[in-house]
Amino acid sequence: MATKQKVSVSALGSPDKDGFLTKQGGSIKTWKKRWFVLKGDTLYYFKTQKDPEQTGEIKLEKTTKCTNEGKKKGKVYFAVSTPNRKYMIHADTEESANQWVDKVNKAIEALNGGGAPKQEVKEVKEQPKEEPKEEPKTTMNLEKKEEPKEEPKTTLNLEKKENALPPPSTPLTRENKILAAKNAVPFLQDEDSKVLEFWQIWSESIPDSDELSA
Repeated sequence: MATKQKVSVSALGSPDKDGFLTKQGGSIKTWKKRWFVLKGDTLYYFKTQKDPEQTGEIKLEKTTKCTNEGKKKGKVYFAVSTPNRKYMIHADTEESANQWVDKVNKAIEALNGGGAPKQEVKEVKEQPKEEPKEEPKTTMNLEKKEEPKEEPKTTLNLEKKENALPPPSTPLTRENKILAAKNAVPFLQDEDSKVLEFWQIWSESIPDSDELSA
């Protein structure tokens, strides 16, 4: 008979399931509480959670059965049946018993699937992949730019001023000369100009050339 390899609780690392269960003995039909650890295709049991080696183990095979055995006297039973022995176990609650039966049967199913028993992996729901949002393409601003408004060029006032000079046929009297000078000097054209007022008074006070020659 092959010697079983000693395994400590800590050496099993992260188990598929663990917890306290009560198991019936083989030769002596007594019930003893044990710390059970399911890892891969083996169900280990220890006296405590920190034992350096297992008290025993149940090697799962393809033909192993794990079934609910119902309630008896307030205890919820299930059985692990191998070709060599039927292990009777009970849990503290129905929920706990159902969880153990489910986990052990999944380990057996992994064996029937061929290859090494699969370690349970927590199911992670795949999030629906979001379609990558298309970034708005950077385009060159091809809109027609408004042509800069051309500032009106400052031009010299070339408008012909009426009466700037008397018509050629008009005799060059004193009034006509003064009028021509007034039209030629910009600030004298302002009606509110005091200079203009003075200019008018002064121009009216100058006697005609005929009077000067008389």
